[in-house]
Amino acid sequence: MGRVLTKGKYSDLKEPKNVAPGNKTTLAQRKRILEENKNQNGGQLVSDGDGKPVNSPKKLKPGEKRDPREAQIDHIDPKNPKDKSKTPGSNSNSNLQVLSGEENIKKSNK
Repeated sequence: MGRVLTKGKYSDLKEPKNVAPGNKTTLAQRKRILEENKNQNGGQLVSDGDGKPVNSPKKLKPGEKRDPREAQIDHIDPKNPKDKSKTPGSNSNSNLQVLSGEENIKKSNK
């Protein structure tokens, strides 16, 4: 799948109040991470996985399909691990990365 992000790329950003294992990201948190990703990549959104450009997320209309190169915020350590003996990943910024939709699907299928 390309490179895997090491933890901490977004750890300097403001954390949400509800940081805990298994929690979802907040809208404000996702916006901050996408903005920081652009800042780190000369104004362009770039996947932290394969290093290729990704498209800004958009709200879908009924019947529309999601762009496979749309940016998504992904938990590096899954918030719902398949192996239930593992601790769920946190919604802390240090456990988050920007991936394309297609990369996120490939990762979740492993």
